Order: sequence, then C-alpha cells, then structure tokens
Amino acid sequence: MLLKFNRTDLFPEAYQKNECFAESHLSNWLYFHEDYEALPDEIHYVGKSIAVKDVQLFLFKFKTVSPHHMASKGYLTAYVAYKNMTDISADPYMIFSDFNDNELTMSELNSFLCDDS
Repeated sequence: MLLKFNRTDLFPEAYQKNECFAESHLSNWLYFHEDYEALPDEIHYVGKSIAVKDVQLFLFKFKTVSPHHMASKGYLTAYVAYKNMTDISADPYMIFSDFNDNELTMSELNSFLCDDS
C-alpha cells in the first residue's frame, strides 16, 4: 500500500531490510500452513543469506510454546527464497520448512531449487 501511494518513507527504516521482509512472509506462511496454523512464538534470522543459482535464500529458526502440537520439537528450520530482491514488494519464490531442526546441505538446496521449466 505504501508503494502504491509512494509513501515508503512512512515505513520504519529499521525494518526495511530483506531479512525483515522474509521474516514477515515466513510468519504469514506458518499461520496459514495446514501443518502449523499459528504465528511462531519466537522467530530468528540465523544470519545466513545463501545464494543458490539466481535465488537468494534466508535461513530462520522458529518455535512455538505449549499447547501448540509442535511445541515439543523446539526450534525448527525454515527457508524463504526470492528471485528478485531489488523489489521490496516481491513475493517469495519459495518458502519451505519440513518442521524439523535440520539445515539442508548445499546439494539438497540446489536440487530443491531446480528450475522446473
């Protein structure tokens, strides 16, 4: 909306970072995901931004507390990927979590992001 009215100056500068936009997209995805259906109680950008092919990946750890059914799993891993990070209104190319705490290897990331065209 702020882009539409050319008023991005109203958005706090501290949150105008790619990892903040990725965190927002991930939170929304988790809320609407049929296996999670909640906002995480904690979410942390791990500090890794990984470039694979033409995709920029952001790695997050997140968790929820009881009585959520995944509370006992502790921190889980998730990835948010973008193909065009120059546009702050860009939707993610992919958001992924298999709801465990394992990070994917570079080989797994490459095969997961294989172009299906």
